[in-house]
Amino acid sequence: MLATIAAICGYIAAISFVTILAIYVYFKHKNRRSDELLSRIPSPKAKIQLGPSPLVVLFKHHTVHTLLTSNTNIEKSEQYMFFLDWLGEGLLTSTGAKWKGRRKLLTSAFHFKILDDFIPIMCEQSDILVQKLMRESSKPYIDVREPITQCTLDVICETAMGVSIGAQLGKNTEYVNAIHNMGEILMKRVFSP
Repeated sequence: MLATIAAICGYIAAISFVTILAIYVYFKHKNRRSDELLSRIPSPKAKIQLGPSPLVVLFKHHTVHTLLTSNTNIEKSEQYMFFLDWLGEGLLTSTGAKWKGRRKLLTSAFHFKILDDFIPIMCEQSDILVQKLMRESSKPYIDVREPITQCTLDVICETAMGVSIGAQLGKNTEYVNAIHNMGEILMKRVFSP
């Protein structure tokens, strides 16, 4: 009986060791690859480790411009996969040739002349945001995340869908809360893999 228990414990220990070793090797290789890519960037930069994922912070606008306008660096990070169930495989979540094709279709929709039509909506929603922040200005500090998120939601819904939801005015709270909860769930999932 003791021999059987010892054999089982040895088996579990061996599996645990191999699993931990595999995880270590995976992240060590992943970090080595990110360090190699990071060394190719010629300007000041910083690497922050967020759980298993490295985050690169660039400090020079020309480096950011080069990276964002490159046609070779269009793969999305692993965190985008968490949005697939919610948003499907659209422009935000697709990669490679599928992303390029969808972006070409949408590029004309975002020409600056077309965006001019939305300036009044953006100004109206920005005015509401400024008024909300002014009411809070006597406090020693203001947490701007919620008001800015509500303003962004108002602008996106009214410009992209033609629907005014009044998130900043406390309207449509069920929809606003659902969006907020979904964001919270996604952030927990992204940072707690």
